[in-house]
Amino acid sequence: MKIKGTLSRISYAENGIAEVTFAIPNRKEALEIKKQVGELSIEIKKWTNPRSLEANRYMWEIIGKIANALTKDADDIYLEMLATYGQYDTLCMWEPSVNAFMAYYKLAKEVGKTTVDGKPFVWLRAYRGSSTYDTNEMAKLIDGVVQEAQDLGIETRTPEQLAELKSLWATKEKAQ
Repeated sequence: MKIKGTLSRISYAENGIAEVTFAIPNRKEALEIKKQVGELSIEIKKWTNPRSLEANRYMWEIIGKIANALTKDADDIYLEMLATYGQYDTLCMWEPSVNAFMAYYKLAKEVGKTTVDGKPFVWLRAYRGSSTYDTNEMAKLIDGVVQEAQDLGIETRTPEQLAELKSLWATKEKAQ
């Protein structure tokens, strides 16, 4: 279960155990938590709004048009777009592990080498798939994909339509 809430209070019992209270705007979700019995696994991190499926559909529509125009595979175009406009993490990895990592990760690029205690390490830029993006990250990716399409003479939504689409994402975020 993943829910959105805000930290309300932290108090400490006499035995030193902390009690953490969260405000959850949706009563139904709060009641679902109450049904949980026993010890729970709790992960707390800053809330980010996930990108919408509508945004994803539009991005893939444009990527498909680019792929057709260039007679390339849409997945290859997607990886090119991630490499140009996507989000990435920079990692330092022991050099003998790099090939196994590269086989697993969709897109990673070597950006440098170093040694630690005489052992070879490689700096990698590992690009995250768009399914992990929040709405701001997805908007940047879509803006880049749209620009690439326009550069090829491919018709896309107008700037006004894109602005409206982004405002719809923002409206959906506030509703969540």
